[in-house]
Amino acid sequence: MNYTDWSSKLEQVLKRTDKDTLYDYLCDYAKSHEELAMALIGEFWQTEKDDYKSMVQKCLMHPTKLGAKSHEAYDWTAVACDLAKMMNLAERKEKEGNFLDAAEIARWVIILPCEEYEKDHPYGEMYGEMWCLRRELLRDTLDKAKGMVTRLLIKGDGIDEDSQRGLMKEIVAACKSFKKSHICAIDELLEDAQEKVLSEKRYLSWLSKKLEAYTRGDYFLKPYFEKKIRLLDKLGRRSEAIELMEKSRGSDEFLFLSIQILMEWKDYEKALELTDIDPKHRVFYMHRYDELTMEILDKIGDPARRIAICKDRFRKLEWKKFYFNQLHGLLSPAEWEQFLDETIADADKIFYSDYDGIEAQIYASREQYDKIIIACQRHEYKVDDYLKQYGKHMTESDQRLAVQEMTDRFKLRAAECRSSKDCLSLANSVKEFAKFSTVCKKIAKEVKSDLLKQYPKGNFSWAFARVDV
Repeated sequence: MNYTDWSSKLEQVLKRTDKDTLYDYLCDYAKSHEELAMALIGEFWQTEKDDYKSMVQKCLMHPTKLGAKSHEAYDWTAVACDLAKMMNLAERKEKEGNFLDAAEIARWVIILPCEEYEKDHPYGEMYGEMWCLRRELLRDTLDKAKGMVTRLLIKGDGIDEDSQRGLMKEIVAACKSFKKSHICAIDELLEDAQEKVLSEKRYLSWLSKKLEAYTRGDYFLKPYFEKKIRLLDKLGRRSEAIELMEKSRGSDEFLFLSIQILMEWKDYEKALELTDIDPKHRVFYMHRYDELTMEILDKIGDPARRIAICKDRFRKLEWKKFYFNQLHGLLSPAEWEQFLDETIADADKIFYSDYDGIEAQIYASREQYDKIIIACQRHEYKVDDYLKQYGKHMTESDQRLAVQEMTDRFKLRAAECRSSKDCLSLANSVKEFAKFSTVCKKIAKEVKSDLLKQYPKGNFSWAFARVDV
């Protein structure tokens, strides 16, 4: 086809045809040809001032180009670019203090694209790396809009309460049909919205049901727990909130959050009480509890009580280093020596567990190296650390006594070795043992000699030669 001739003919047709006739023909043709209709709308549609819904609808006027290898009706990359511009407008409105306009834009940026996207992808999509890259701008824009709705209509106070509640009810009603959207966490927005769309009594009941029915673990329940605590306080029922905190002591997630909230309320006595928990429950936030305790004691401002608390926690906890160091800085030299004397005198009760090796550290600080064997026998899991640190100060007889059980285990393991791999593993363990101290190196050679005599035909000769014990 001669395109130049085709173009000139079109110009003649447009010039000669009556405008009304051309208008009627274009209307009829566009109604049956979607591509022409969307092209005309996208080019010439002029929205009314502040008609944000129409402005967002115009962003969707990007049909997939003819011939493109895609099952999608929309060019979502182009749509995402236009939506990003709308969110830039919303952010400008928010900075100017036009919070209602900003919320209105964010509202339609969430509702209209999600609605059309779900219609365009009735079978969902695969969650692959390429899918994430293709939709990154669209998802980021919708997440930004969701954050703005949450900030302005749920958490913020820039818009009056009635307007917030009215808009959120409309958003919730519109979003229910696509709450499992692939491109935006609508379900999270709907859950946050319950604070606005429900009465306080119904919202409290909804939170209670969530806490009772949820089974995925305390980490996922924490947001509901916090909301319930803060709602009870808002309703003037702080005593009930504190009672709920007490009942939740068995959960690290809830307990740690409760302490932080009590500190916000300046209820330092109750917060300090909650930090004093069973050591077996100090799992996820073990050392953070100690730091919180110090923060609370700073707020209380009672030096004598601080020392008493530190001594009590030092005696009770299995990890003692934190409070040991605190006391060293709080006590005078004479008081410190007295504290060490009392600790050694009651060592059997205090050092029932000592993961930080404080008992041996006390003996070493007083140059009582002959007593380190007591710590070794009390805490066999720390023997290797003790020998590495203090072995050069311990007598050979004490070191042999400390490692007696370890050498016995080597011999028991040797009896169970069935392959060259087992023998090599044991030889490596003996080699590591030899690094503890000079005496341990000597003992390791004795263990090697005994095993070679006991198993002359086994793989131990090859294994020990390979690791060079």
